[in-house]
Amino acid sequence: MKIVKRIISGIVLFALLVLVACSSEVKQNNYLTSWTNSAVAKNKILDYVENVTNSKSPDFIPESDRIAVFDMDGTIFCETDPVYYEYMMLFDRIFEENKKHGGKEELIKEINEALKTGYICHEFELLLSDSEYEYYLNMTIEEYKKYIKDF
Repeated sequence: MKIVKRIISGIVLFALLVLVACSSEVKQNNYLTSWTNSAVAKNKILDYVENVTNSKSPDFIPESDRIAVFDMDGTIFCETDPVYYEYMMLFDRIFEENKKHGGKEELIKEINEALKTGYICHEFELLLSDSEYEYYLNMTIEEYKKYIKDF
C-alpha cells in the first residue's frame, strides 16, 4: 500500500511540475521517458498539460493562476528511492564528517545496509533523528541553507 501511495504522490507532483511548463516544452524535452508511449497515465498527464496550457482551449489556465503545492510528506521525498531525500542529504553529511573525523562505524554500516535494501526500520529512523541533530547542530541557519543548496 505504501508503494502505491508513493507512486500516486509522485505522479501528482510530476503533473503539477509539468503544468508549470508549457506543453510544447514538455514534448520537446521528452519528459516521462521511464514510461512507455502507450502508458495511460503518461498520455493523460501530457494531454491535460497540453489542454490547460493552450490559450485557445476552454480549459486554459493562465500562468498566473497555476499553483503547485508541496506538502513534503511523500510528494517530493518519494522521488528518491530507495530512501527519502532528507536521509540522502544526512547520509552525505555523515559520510563527509566520518571521513574527516572517523568514528560512527556502526552508523555507517546501518546506512550502507539501508542504501542496499531500501528499507529503514523505525529504530533506525530514531537513530537518524538523533544523528541529524548531532550532525547539523553547530551549523548556523545560513550554513545549513548553503549546505542544502549545495547538496
